[in-house]
Amino acid sequence: MEPALVDYTDAEKELYEFDDLKIGVKGLVDAGVTHIPRFFIHPPECRGNNSSTPQNNGADGVEIPVIDLEGFNDNDDRRVKMVNAIRYACATWGFFQIVNHGVPVAVMEEMVESIRRFHEQPQEAKMEWYSRDFSRKVNYFSSGDFKGRAKPVPAEWRDTLTCKTADNQWDFDALPELCRREMKEYMKNMIDLQEKLSELMSEALGLSKDHLSSTEYLKSIVLSAHYYPLALSRFDSRHNQTLGPLPYHLGPARQEQWPPSSP
Repeated sequence: MEPALVDYTDAEKELYEFDDLKIGVKGLVDAGVTHIPRFFIHPPECRGNNSSTPQNNGADGVEIPVIDLEGFNDNDDRRVKMVNAIRYACATWGFFQIVNHGVPVAVMEEMVESIRRFHEQPQEAKMEWYSRDFSRKVNYFSSGDFKGRAKPVPAEWRDTLTCKTADNQWDFDALPELCRREMKEYMKNMIDLQEKLSELMSEALGLSKDHLSSTEYLKSIVLSAHYYPLALSRFDSRHNQTLGPLPYHLGPARQEQWPPSSP
């Protein structure tokens, strides 16, 4: 059966009313709602695959470039291979995956768990952080930046915690105490990784290794930590209608393929 089209009449108004509650998607789930608000439901053409089996849409055998950063500073030959691999990936794909990047697994796992703690704490403890004033250093908000879009609905089924900095000057004391230590450690590792990648990408462009790091482009950082409530599936079979396509769209350069990718 073809899914019914959603009547978005007044849905935008309902979305704004939901945002004013400052409870987020998690708050809806905790409140025991029994149906998905219509402002979350995407039109059929924008939904992900309904089956549990990924569909490649002709992308069999397509593999996203993987750059191995092991031995980053060990020898010149290894570094040249990394630079060449990055040059190829950027020219043919526009992106790549990295492995052996030096960020400890424990740091990543603790970061994920701390963000989960923030989003799953009592609602009243989170509400003080809820704001769409993005000049703030820290924001907690729901449904993406829908006010910045031409068409606010459909909204995104997720809650987000963001923190930002300029000139790499982090005010870690401004972060929520519940996840401050983990975010601080994670960002220290991310900044180190940023330096590695900026060197390699500068060299891939035929420039000096410090070229990108000397510009203003890398001095402002935004960290966005998303939370997608798992309890959504208990509503009804429409839980897959709240997200757009999940596979990464490769566009014309790859014949409009949608290859699956592992996290």
